[in-house]
Amino acid sequence: MAGIQAPTFEPNDDPSAATYERMATIHNACFPDWPVTADDVRHERESRDPSKFIERYLVRVQGEVVGYAETGHLQMSHREGKYFLHTQIHPDHEEATLATLTFLMGRLQQRGYDHLISYTRTDKSHRIEALERLGFVCLQKNPDVRLDLEQFDPSLWTESLTRVADLGFRLVTLEELGDSEDVWRAYYDLDWELMQDVPYTDSFTKRPFEVWVDQIKTPQFDPSLFHFALRGDEWVGMTECYWSGADHVIAGTGLTGVRRPHRRVGVATALKVKALCDLKRRGAKLIRSDNEESNPMLDLNYRLGFRSTGAWLHYELKVE
Repeated sequence: MAGIQAPTFEPNDDPSAATYERMATIHNACFPDWPVTADDVRHERESRDPSKFIERYLVRVQGEVVGYAETGHLQMSHREGKYFLHTQIHPDHEEATLATLTFLMGRLQQRGYDHLISYTRTDKSHRIEALERLGFVCLQKNPDVRLDLEQFDPSLWTESLTRVADLGFRLVTLEELGDSEDVWRAYYDLDWELMQDVPYTDSFTKRPFEVWVDQIKTPQFDPSLFHFALRGDEWVGMTECYWSGADHVIAGTGLTGVRRPHRRVGVATALKVKALCDLKRRGAKLIRSDNEESNPMLDLNYRLGFRSTGAWLHYELKVE
């Protein structure tokens, strides 16, 4: 029996179109339930805040590209000495995961680090084993929940929409609000305020406005899937949805939240219901979400019919 071949690593600073296609293929082999296109991979790379450090590599085994890896500053929670490790290794070569993570940590030793972050999912046993072998500890668990939209019955939730309308709230989409800078600035301010109540292991970093807008406008961006609650001129709450892949069958959720003075009257429920009704009407079959275990939005998702299929795991390694 042949021994396991050690992976090699090469800089991935300027990928060709074929490389982007290969990266998308690897991602989709790892996560067939959350497909991406080559354009999605390209956009995620090109929309990153250029002021933040990052190194990118292709992972090869016997000359074949079997994965890709990145390490750099965490955009959402940035400080010097804190970095993320990201690897995407084809399922046929998962044994390369430990060597890839070790390689990235070696690269960071040249800069000096005291805090490393990495994410995985409960069904990725090779990655979990590799992270824990390197001393990482799981500090946060976000159940990965999904809703079969063919089983979702909008008629059961009409009262939630009527209730918030009677209270003076107006539900509108980003498409209806328009593409002006004033609209995007109001959205930006609301997003940042709501993020302060999202459970996380550290404080958040506010991204520059232009970077934030660019990152939202992915190749699958659809302003009709971003729903907002307004009361008069005040932006009160929101829920974000987006497509996975180009066929618009699977959708995901982003941030859902309501400003504190307007909570506990059903605004978040109404926003989610409106989003689900719109997705069902447009032919979506499945929607996914994840929330930290103590987040009230997780309970709301369960009430709407979402069911857990595992969890995303947030791992950290701190050097004292």
